[in-house]
Amino acid sequence: MMKFLANSENTKILTDGQEQFALLEFNEEKTKAYLTIFPPVDGKAIDADEIILSLKNEGVLEIDIDIVQRTIKDRQFNSKILIASGILPIKGESAYLLYQFGIEDEGPAIEIIPGQILSVKVPPGNGIVGITVTGETIIPQKGQDIEIIAGENTAVSPDGLKIYATNFGNITWTGNKVEIEKIKGKSSTDQIYSDGMPLSVVVKANSLSEAKEIGAELLNLAPNKLDCQMGIIEDNLNEASRSLIRVFPLGIKGPWEEEWKKKIEDEISRLKIENKDGVFEFFNTDKGLYLSIFPPQGTGKAITLENVQNYIKKKGFLDINQELLKKVVEHSAHKGIPLLIGSRQRVLELDGKIEIEVAPDYSKAVMFVIPPKHGGLPASFEDAMNALREKEVVAGIDERAVARAVFKQTNKPVLVAEAILPTPGEEAKLEYKFRVDRSKVELVEDEYGRVDFKRLNLIENVRAGQVLVVKRPPGKGIPGKLINGLEIPALSGPDVRLPVGRNTEISIGGTELIATLNGQVLLVADKVNVEDTLEIKGDVNLQTGNIYFLGTVLIQGSVEDDFEVEATGDIQIKNAVGKCFLSAGGSIAIGEGVKGKGEARLFAGQHIFAKYIENAKVEAKGTIQVTQEIMHSQVDAGKSILLEGKQRGSIIGGKIRVGDEIRAREIGAPAGTYTRIEVGGTPKVREQLENLNRVYQKDINRLETIKKDISILKDKKKQEKEKFPIEKEAKLQRLIREHNKLTVKLHRYTDQKEFLKIRIQESLGGIVHVSHTLFQGVSIGIRNANLEIKDNYNSISLGPKGDEVGIFPYGMVKGG
Repeated sequence: MMKFLANSENTKILTDGQEQFALLEFNEEKTKAYLTIFPPVDGKAIDADEIILSLKNEGVLEIDIDIVQRTIKDRQFNSKILIASGILPIKGESAYLLYQFGIEDEGPAIEIIPGQILSVKVPPGNGIVGITVTGETIIPQKGQDIEIIAGENTAVSPDGLKIYATNFGNITWTGNKVEIEKIKGKSSTDQIYSDGMPLSVVVKANSLSEAKEIGAELLNLAPNKLDCQMGIIEDNLNEASRSLIRVFPLGIKGPWEEEWKKKIEDEISRLKIENKDGVFEFFNTDKGLYLSIFPPQGTGKAITLENVQNYIKKKGFLDINQELLKKVVEHSAHKGIPLLIGSRQRVLELDGKIEIEVAPDYSKAVMFVIPPKHGGLPASFEDAMNALREKEVVAGIDERAVARAVFKQTNKPVLVAEAILPTPGEEAKLEYKFRVDRSKVELVEDEYGRVDFKRLNLIENVRAGQVLVVKRPPGKGIPGKLINGLEIPALSGPDVRLPVGRNTEISIGGTELIATLNGQVLLVADKVNVEDTLEIKGDVNLQTGNIYFLGTVLIQGSVEDDFEVEATGDIQIKNAVGKCFLSAGGSIAIGEGVKGKGEARLFAGQHIFAKYIENAKVEAKGTIQVTQEIMHSQVDAGKSILLEGKQRGSIIGGKIRVGDEIRAREIGAPAGTYTRIEVGGTPKVREQLENLNRVYQKDINRLETIKKDISILKDKKKQEKEKFPIEKEAKLQRLIREHNKLTVKLHRYTDQKEFLKIRIQESLGGIVHVSHTLFQGVSIGIRNANLEIKDNYNSISLGPKGDEVGIFPYGMVKGG
C-alpha cells in the first residue's frame, strides 16, 4: 500500500516500502502543494487513482485531479506540477487617523475650542485568515499600528484612540504629535475637564442627532443620555449645514453655556423667526432606530402620534416599540433629543447594496458591493447570498470570493459564481491480454539465478477462443451545472475500435477480440493477427532461443545443438539438426539429416522424413522415411520404417522397433555390427514389456536374497531358541512380510507379461524386407519370436512362421 513518508519539513516521499512513486512538496506557508511523479520501474503502469487517494489520506484538499491524470497519461515524469492551492492570509489594514486638522503647509491655522475632538485613531485591522492546502488556519499579520502623541494644550484618552483640545488656540500637527498654540485673551476653565479629559466634546456634524451619535461613541454614553449646543443655527434645524456642535452629558453645566447662549440668541435674532410647524427626524443607526421631534415655532402645529405613525407605515419600518414612540411624541419639548424607538431599519438610500450581474447563458455571475452612505450599514454576507438567490444563482458559488468582496466593500466586479463544467468520461481503453512490446527479451532464471539464454520467449502462443483484447467502454462522465442549477449533460469519453486482424473476431457483446485458431499472436499496424505458421528465416540458435508454437514451424536453416523446437503442427527444417529436441503434433521433415551425438530426441505425432539419422532417439506414431541410413540410433515407428534410396538405404547398429514393417536396402554391416530389429506390436507395448522384464528380474533377484536370509535366521533361531535376540526376530518377521509381498507382486508381473506378449503376438504386422543384404550380427524379433542372423542373406523378406521367424524370398511374405 502506498503512503507518504516525511523526507524533510516540507517534503514527503510516496512509497510502498520498496519503490518510490512521487515527491510531495509544500511552499513555506503550505498554501501551495506540488507533486513530482517518478517514471515507473520496468514499464509498470502507474495508477492515478491510487496516487490521488494517497494525497487525500495525507490531508491535501481540493486536488487538481485532471492535471495528475494528464501528467501520468502524457508520461510527463520528473516535472513539478501544482496540484492544490490554499488561501494566503491578508494582512490587516494599518491604523489611520480621522478628523485631522491643521496639517502643516495647508494654509491658515484652524482655530480650536476646548473639548473639540481633534483626531480619532482607527485601530489596525486583524486581517483575513488564510487556509493551507490541508485545511489548517493561517493567522494573518495584524496591520501596522500608530501612536498619537499629545503636545501643548491637548490630551489623549486612556484607550489611546482619541485626542482632544484642552484650550483655545490654533492647532498644529507634526507627525503623530498634536499641539495647540494658545490664543491670547482666551482660556478654558477647570470645570470642563476631569483628570485632564473633557466632560464634553466638540464635533462637526450635519445635525444634532448626528452630533449625538458621534458624541455617544466618543464619550461612551447612549445618545439619549447626551445634550448638545450648536454654534450655528440654520432655518431648518434638522437639515443644518455641517457645524461645530458641543456634545455633553445631560444635566452637566459648563462654562460654554453662557458663551453659546449668547451666540444662539444672536442667531435667533438674525433669522427673524416665523410661525412654523414642528418637525421630526428619524436616525437609523447600527444600535437601532432613533426619533427626534422638534417643537413648533410661534403658532405652528405640534407633531402628533398619527403624523409619525403614518410616516412609519409609508417607509415600512418594522419592529417599532409603540410605547416608546408614544413617549417620544409626548415629550417633544426635548427639542430634538433622539430617542430609541425600535430596531435598526433597512434604509435603501443609505445602506450598502449588493448588485448581481448574471450572464445570459447562466455561465457566470459577477457581484458589485456598493459601500453604504453616511448613516447606513454595509451589506453583509447574508445580503450577498440572498441577492444571489434572488437572481436564481444557486450553484457554482464561490463563498470565499463573496466573503472577501463583502469584507473589502469595494465597488469593483468580483466573479462569485461560475458554471460547473461537465467532466468528460474517460476514453475507452484497450487492454491487451498478450505482450505487445516485443523489444525487450524476457530472460528466465533458474533457482540458482542462472539465466537460460535459450528461453527468450519471443513467440506468444494463443489458442482458438482465447481472449486477446478487452475493450473497457468509455466513461459516462460527470454532469455539470449552470449557476441556476440546471444540469449540463455529461459527455461520454471517446470510443475506440477493437483491432481486428487475421484469424480474429469480435465477441457477441462487442467488448472482446478472440482468436479463431491456434497460433502466434502479433500486433501489426494497429491490428491483432493470429498466425498458424511460424517462419524462422535462419537457424534456431541463441538469436531465436527455443521455439514453442501452436501451429506449423518452417525453419529455413538448421537447429543447432542443445535447442528445442516444439509445435502442435508440422516442423519443416531445410538443413540439418544437431543434438536437439524436436516435437511435432504433425510430421517432421528434415532436408538434410540428424547428427544426434547420442543426445538428440525427435518425436512426431504423424511421420518423420530425413536424409539420415545418426546417434539419435527418434519416435513417430506413423511412418519414418529415410533416404540414406539410420546409424546407431533408437528408432520407433508406429507403422513403418522405409529406407529405399537408390544408392543407400541402410540400418546400421542401434535398436529399431516398428509396428508393421521395415523396408531397407541393407540391415547391419560387413563387420557384423550388432543391430536389433523388432517388428510386430507397437513400440510402446514392446517398451512396456522390456521395462516389466527388467523390474521382474530385479524383484526375482531380491526374492532369492530374502529367501537365503530367512533360511539363515530360521536356522539360528532353532539353535539359540530362547536366547534368539529380539532384534533378529524383528528382522526375520520383516523379511517374511517382504517375501510375501514380492511373491504376490511377481505373480502380478507374470500376468502382465503374458498379456503384453499376447498383444504383440496378435498384432497384424511383422515383416522385414531387405532388398540387398542382411548382414550377420543382426538380431531379428518378429512378434514374440527371435532370430539371430549368423550368415549374410541377399534379397530376402522375414515374417512370422508359426512361433518362429521365417525367411522368405524377397517380397514373398505377408503379415497376418
